[in-house]
Amino acid sequence: MRIGIEAFKIFRKNKHGIDIVALEQIKRIQYLDRENIYFVFCFKDVDNFVLEGTENVKIIKIPRIPSPLAEQFLLPFLAIKYNLDILHSTGNTSPFFVHCK
Repeated sequence: MRIGIEAFKIFRKNKHGIDIVALEQIKRIQYLDRENIYFVFCFKDVDNFVLEGTENVKIIKIPRIPSPLAEQFLLPFLAIKYNLDILHSTGNTSPFFVHCK
């Protein structure tokens, strides 16, 4: 499967709450799941070295724009571009319209 993970803020300097959970979840996926391909969508930010892509986890850095715009307009576009089967939103909300589960 092709799985997208919205983790917009994992590269910011002062991580908290869901940022830490998402970051740790992605790190575990890199080693536990070798069958699926993951695309992690995150904003470009200052703490670029907390996570690196692997063969099964691709880091897609996007320009920083307001989160609601990225969530509602950019994520659906990226879901189509990367032909995702599933999109996992780590925040409290997700796009209203997206072609995948």
